Amino acid sequence: MTKLHPSTFVSINLRGFHVIKKLLIVITLLLCFIIDESYGVNWPLRISANGKYLEDQSGGPFLMIGDAGWELTTQITDAQAITYLDDRQAKGFNAVEVRIIGHSIQSNAPNDYYNNPPFCQNPSGGCTGVHYPWTNRNETYWARMDTILTAAKTRGMVILMFPAYLGYNCGSQGWCADMQAQTNADMTSYGQWIGSRYKDYGNIIWMIGGDADASKYTNALARDTYLRNGILSGDPDAFFSVEPESNTLGGVDSYATLVNINAIYSYGGTTSMAQRAYGQTRPFMHQEGYYENEHSTTIVYQDSQAFSTYLGGGLIGHVFGSCPLWSFGAGTSWCNSSSSPFNTWQNNMASAGSVSQGNTGRLMRSRKWWRFVPDYANTVVTSSKGSDPYYHATAREATGETVMVWCPNTNLVTVDMTKIAGTQAKAWWWNPDDNTSVLIGTYNTTGTRNFTPSSARKVLVLDNAASSLATPGTTLYSTDTVPPSRPTNLSIISP
Repeated sequence: MTKLHPSTFVSINLRGFHVIKKLLIVITLLLCFIIDESYGVNWPLRISANGKYLEDQSGGPFLMIGDAGWELTTQITDAQAITYLDDRQAKGFNAVEVRIIGHSIQSNAPNDYYNNPPFCQNPSGGCTGVHYPWTNRNETYWARMDTILTAAKTRGMVILMFPAYLGYNCGSQGWCADMQAQTNADMTSYGQWIGSRYKDYGNIIWMIGGDADASKYTNALARDTYLRNGILSGDPDAFFSVEPESNTLGGVDSYATLVNINAIYSYGGTTSMAQRAYGQTRPFMHQEGYYENEHSTTIVYQDSQAFSTYLGGGLIGHVFGSCPLWSFGAGTSWCNSSSSPFNTWQNNMASAGSVSQGNTGRLMRSRKWWRFVPDYANTVVTSSKGSDPYYHATAREATGETVMVWCPNTNLVTVDMTKIAGTQAKAWWWNPDDNTSVLIGTYNTTGTRNFTPSSARKVLVLDNAASSLATPGTTLYSTDTVPPSRPTNLSIISP
């Protein structure tokens, strides 16, 4: 038996180690490629060339399925913030609305959970006092914000971010008085700084206003304007939306020269506001309305707000909210009842509204939603559509490939079948509670046909049968049939 010198074993083992090491590097690179592509977002986002929706740098349409997580950055621990983001992502949300600096709602306002204030009276000598010059930023606070925004981005999620929330009627809920006490130069400096800090993130929609029409309050609109312009000087690609006064259309009724995306803030009447917003030049979203577990609303309200937006031309997206989740337990006084089974924010993540809203996003993204045209002329659904919150919101894909009808009750729906492309249409009833669909049948695309849901809160989905689309809500719509190319220029180098 031939004996090998110990050095030979060392040589063999080292060679094997180097080969394994090279393989591990290649595998890691491949995994990084897969993980980076898994959410399908090539940041940064931009407004589409036709000015109707958001898209990424590859031209992939991005529909915002938003959740109001107002105090995400201030009220809870870093670990809890990650838990929340993971839960929202798993449920189908891809956007969160936050106040990056909170003024009063969180437990230790304006400090975060770890008692870090956003601004310091003397950054080099410790943070003391209450109201600080906005030119003195506390890096410890903002490093946490970096972590949270990065965590959202890696999960394919947009942050609708208020750099300075005004507050209801310019009152104590927000920063209005503090902004009035600053100078325009201070607001410009803060805007330049925060815009420059986050210009490379690509997952931010900048939000101005905040439950107020700034033009009604001394210097408030000027401060918002200088803040917004400062952000633009720090990030020339930044784009903006707004929270206006309730029951108004932001970007039209107020803030007309400051935003790229109009925003509905509705307490009822979402359909009429969506129709009005659809007639404007800018795209729009539904920024706020009735929240779950507030104002004695029912889940029909939550669903109807979403469908009146998505099927009503609001192709930027919709923001859902639920109490006490939006405040992470700090604002429970707004909730209908503390005895609710969802009386903690952790339990509230599993609320009926959270589930149905996430599923609604899956339904919309399973069809060519970015080409949906609302049926305000009543040419697709010819029967009475009713009124909010029982309005039968309807949209048709521009070529007739798909028609969707939201059915909040069990009223009969009459559809002009000729509005669907092809010779036959495949019909489904879709359920927001569990993202399941029941195939009704396949029908000729001639004349009219009546459809009556067996129970309330269903969506009628009618597809051109020749398109062979997947069951509603089960896959992301894609016209790309070419498999991804394998990475090139990867090889194992011998040691």
